[in-house]
Amino acid sequence: MLQVKPSGVKKAFILGAGLGNRLRPLTDRLPKPLVPLFHRPLAEWAMAACVKAGIEKFAINTHHLPGAWEGFGGKNAVTLFHEPILLETGGGIKNISSWIGDDSVLVHNGDIFSTLSLEKLIAAHESSGLPVTLALRSQVTDQHIAIDPSGTLVTDIRNQLGRAAGTHGFSGIYCLNASFLDLIPANEKIFRDSCFLGISENRPAGSHRSRRRRLARSREPRILSQSPS
Repeated sequence: MLQVKPSGVKKAFILGAGLGNRLRPLTDRLPKPLVPLFHRPLAEWAMAACVKAGIEKFAINTHHLPGAWEGFGGKNAVTLFHEPILLETGGGIKNISSWIGDDSVLVHNGDIFSTLSLEKLIAAHESSGLPVTLALRSQVTDQHIAIDPSGTLVTDIRNQLGRAAGTHGFSGIYCLNASFLDLIPANEKIFRDSCFLGISENRPAGSHRSRRRRLARSREPRILSQSPS
């Protein structure tokens, strides 16, 4: 059983720059992560879970209606990074590299609600010694991440390497080390799959199982070029 110990991960990046087109007209007035769930913004649920896991500092990227984020987080230490042009997930991470410094970071989509144990995700990441740890789900309709028969290695994403169809979906939550930033080009729009497909063909990704989720770790990812769509 994975032992949850005091974490050295003290920073979290909440992704808040999406347009939220599918949630209109609500997102005509609010960024999608600030749309309330049970009278509380989605991103506030994410922040509370991060604080419970020991996170002390937050970065949030903004684009659509950036002024709505002013004052978000209350007494928590929050730094906003505005993106006049959307950089997508990978570009957004690269854009806050000065804030990350040499630290490890928990990345959490701002527009999701999850009961995933962030403490266990962080513990799995820290025990792995690998640059990236992805939290995966098995009970999803979009099963685009393939895992090997042992359940310990990620072998493909959306069958782009031609290895296997997917059996799991990405939760939108992951941990990364600062070394991962070296694999992301600067000043480019980089999509999420381009970041995590970067599992080198001879070095597949590792996986850690939890009770209801699977935590997958990319061993030596490389960024693959992908045209914006």
